[in-house]
Amino acid sequence: MVVECSVAPHVRGLLKSDIRPGERVLRWFAPPEALAPFVQHFWSAQWNVPAGERRTQPILPFPCANLVVMGGRAAIIGVVTRAAIQQLEGIGSALGAELTPGALRAFGIARPSGLRDVSVAAESLLNGDRGEWPMEDLVSGIRALEAYLLSHGPKHDSRPRLGILRSGSLHARFQADHWRESWPLLNRRMRVSPSRATSRALCPGDDVPSH
Repeated sequence: MVVECSVAPHVRGLLKSDIRPGERVLRWFAPPEALAPFVQHFWSAQWNVPAGERRTQPILPFPCANLVVMGGRAAIIGVVTRAAIQQLEGIGSALGAELTPGALRAFGIARPSGLRDVSVAAESLLNGDRGEWPMEDLVSGIRALEAYLLSHGPKHDSRPRLGILRSGSLHARFQADHWRESWPLLNRRMRVSPSRATSRALCPGDDVPSH
């Protein structure tokens, strides 16, 4: 059963953009119990931008990896360490799984640090498995993501380490250190103050102000 999150957990990382109401729909879904130690949530994005126009979305990224399906192909995007800009054009959609810190090792990826700030085809990291991605409806897509991750049997001996990383104090410190290191770039490009960058990390439930 696919369970949609009642509270949008990720929208706080999206800064003010020129996307108009109704042009984009974002949704989030809880992982099944078997994937809960490795997946924070599944997400979907659908957009419809008028022909010949483009929308720009600045993003304040989270320090975690994502498995993303778009255009019938799956890619693993490593931890992003700098502010990003997303361009939306035409009609499109994407599905993804936001992974917990350390989850890449649980799926057998020996050097997650080598994926920092890069996107790699999932089959090149997961035993050549391209997966099957039915996109006729959202529920089928989420179930396909769940099945794909479960088929690669995350290692049980990695779970204690993941549990430590997800515990409140250490996980908050991990996020805070990430934002402190990123602040010079954020300040230069987006005028984000150090106090705002730090509070964003220590209080992940708060929205990032868009003005």
